[in-house]
Amino acid sequence: EAGGLTDYLSWKTRGWCRFERMARVLSQGDTSMLVVSHSDTIYQVGAQDYLLDPVGWGAFSHEEDRDSLAPKVERMLIRRLEYLFHAGQEREYK
Repeated sequence: EAGGLTDYLSWKTRGWCRFERMARVLSQGDTSMLVVSHSDTIYQVGAQDYLLDPVGWGAFSHEEDRDSLAPKVERMLIRRLEYLFHAGQEREYK
């Protein structure tokens, strides 16, 4: 990684960034994300974007990272489903 600035479209092509976004979406808190595009422009990004950009299809600097994330993604999904089930949120659980 170059470590420079990036825009949202570039950011969401990266596998680790996709993983970060998915973790945010599956969290129990507010899932919205704010993007700063210019020094005076901030906008909100919908959480549903993660459905269109799978973690495993993202770009990785180290190819082995792709495989290492699969069990982590699975664990996050299971935890989210367990939370929804125990919270009685049947509609969201399904």
